[in-house]
Amino acid sequence: MKILLTIIICAISLIANAQESSVEKATLGVQAGLLGIWVNGESKLAEQFTLRTEVGVMFDSFGFTSNSDIYTITPELTLEPRWYYNIEKRALSGKPTSKNSANYFSIETSYHPYWFMITDGDHNYKREEKTNVTIVPTWGIRRSISENFNFEAGIGIGYKHYTGLGNDSNLATNIHLRIGYILK
Repeated sequence: MKILLTIIICAISLIANAQESSVEKATLGVQAGLLGIWVNGESKLAEQFTLRTEVGVMFDSFGFTSNSDIYTITPELTLEPRWYYNIEKRALSGKPTSKNSANYFSIETSYHPYWFMITDGDHNYKREEKTNVTIVPTWGIRRSISENFNFEAGIGIGYKHYTGLGNDSNLATNIHLRIGYILK
C-alpha cells in the first residue's frame, strides 16, 4: 500500500510540474500570415535555443509602375536560430510555455530563389536579377492560443543582397504577424 501511495504521489507531482522551463525538443507546424504560408520545423539546440527551418511561398516585390501595382508570389527558404530568452521566467511565474510560448531573438536568414514566380501581368523579370538572400536580426513573441494553435509576431531590420546584380544590396525588414497550427 505504501508503494502504491508513493507512486500516486509521484505521478501527481510530475503532472503538476509538467510545465517545462526549456524549449520543446522538436515541433512541426504550418503558419499563415498576411503575406504568405509556411511549413516550419523547430529543433532544440539547448535549453533556450532552437533552430527553425521553414519553407513557404510569400508575396514579394511590391512596387509601382506608371500603369499598375506590381506583386509577385515566390518561394522562400529560411534557416533561423532562435533564443527564447524569457521561457524560464515564464515557467517560474506559472505562465504557459508549451510549444515554445515565449519571447525570442533570432537571426532570420532567408533565400528567395525565384524557381517560379506568380505575378499580376507581363513583368519581364530575369530570375537571376530577383534571387536574393536576406539576413535580419528579429525580435518576436510566440503564444499558444489553444493546444495546437499559436500566434506569432516579430519585427526586425537587416540586409538584403540580390545575387544576380553584382553588389546590389538593400535594407530588408521583417515584420510578420502569423497564426499557426502545430502538427507535432
